[in-house]
Amino acid sequence: MIPTEERLRVSEVLNREKSAVSTGQELFAASMVSDYRLVLLVAVWPRVPLTKLPLQEAFVENDEFDDWDALWDMIDVDLETLAALMGVTFTTACEVFDRSVMLRLVFPDGTVPQEALKTAAGLTKAAIEVASKRGFKQR
Repeated sequence: MIPTEERLRVSEVLNREKSAVSTGQELFAASMVSDYRLVLLVAVWPRVPLTKLPLQEAFVENDEFDDWDALWDMIDVDLETLAALMGVTFTTACEVFDRSVMLRLVFPDGTVPQEALKTAAGLTKAAIEVASKRGFKQR
């Protein structure tokens, strides 16, 4: 067992996991184009209530989970609010949430990777442009 003072803090493990995401940025666009519900989730994620990660606590490694899953296991996400914000059923919100965690489109501290935000904004802008060409008027 590693002494508590020698263990990484939760914040250090989170930052390590966030930096690993930058290697898979090309997946963001492909994933979001194929499932627009992921765009919705990325857009609303910062507003979803979740318990705060204990960033200053020592991170305790778990033999059953990798670090990413262990971080998610430390918080509770209000999936009912997520469903309401996305405008989808609870079941759909749960499915999209699980997929977004696997794809690392959202982080357990309530943030979203910059590349995912840029992709979501670009896809939304493109959808609005297509809609306006087809006669849809924004209010």
